[in-house]
Amino acid sequence: NIYIAFYKESLLNNVKQAIANNTSGKLELKDINVSTISTFPNIAVNLEEVELLDSVYNMPLLKCGVLSCRINIFKLGDIQHQLSKVVVEDGLIRLYTDSAGYNNLSMFTNPKNEKKAGGQGFMIHTIQLENIDLHINNEQKKKDFEFHVENLEAQLKQKDTLLQMNVDHKTLVKKMIFNNEKGSYLENSTVEGKMYLYFNSVTKTLTCEKSDIEI
Repeated sequence: NIYIAFYKESLLNNVKQAIANNTSGKLELKDINVSTISTFPNIAVNLEEVELLDSVYNMPLLKCGVLSCRINIFKLGDIQHQLSKVVVEDGLIRLYTDSAGYNNLSMFTNPKNEKKAGGQGFMIHTIQLENIDLHINNEQKKKDFEFHVENLEAQLKQKDTLLQMNVDHKTLVKKMIFNNEKGSYLENSTVEGKMYLYFNSVTKTLTCEKSDIEI
């Protein structure tokens, strides 16, 4: 704790810089603190009452009570390249595409985050969601999804252009509208289990190899 107290300001600045380097959005927060009590050997840098706003509509992609960035105490010097875990609690994630095709996720294609030849990209190894509302609205394709994620943990592994995501979750489907005329699918249904997903960053395709899901 003496070590953490001594380097707290440096840690906080590094986390803020890592966020700034990997998004063109605007980050707003109420408070920030550092803890190791329940997360050792990881240091938890906890951001409280967080909003991450896109630069086009100034609309929150993320709004949450706590955003906790976990950093392995033995890899503090590599914070600009990786986080052991990110935990998001009590909030909303909104993924939005307008009628012209603009997607608020494009804030993460910040040129400052482009992988240099022979260099290393930024990586989060585990993502955990607790009590999160997830809205996916695509005005261009007329799709509207709403979920409440009770809990979710995703283990991430990057290999070249392929991101592997092993996901274990329990989610309430509020609505899944692919076509307004046909109405919503799985409305007010709870879905839980494991999914094995693969995202190709070149072709922009997401595939599911297998899943073990209960509805």
